[in-house]
Amino acid sequence: MSNTNATNQVKLPGNETYLLKLIDKGMDEAGCGWLHEITDGSAFSPLSIPGVLGSLIKKGLVESFDEREPDMPVCYWVTITEAGSAVCRPF
Repeated sequence: MSNTNATNQVKLPGNETYLLKLIDKGMDEAGCGWLHEITDGSAFSPLSIPGVLGSLIKKGLVESFDEREPDMPVCYWVTITEAGSAVCRPF
């Protein structure tokens, strides 16, 4: 299953579309948040999220930065790019 945006012809498989829309919705504000909080309660398997996120990053639709604290798991801050917003909200 693919979704195509007629404006910029980006084709995304269903899992990429789903994650992009979750990031677009955001956590406390639209378009950004901690990845683990955005995907919490979603239909994603935790093991599939890195691959899907990596694909969105390669396509220039999302940016991600890691936050490292001593004795804490790595957390990832994700932000939708202008191109990603255009895919989610083409008009």
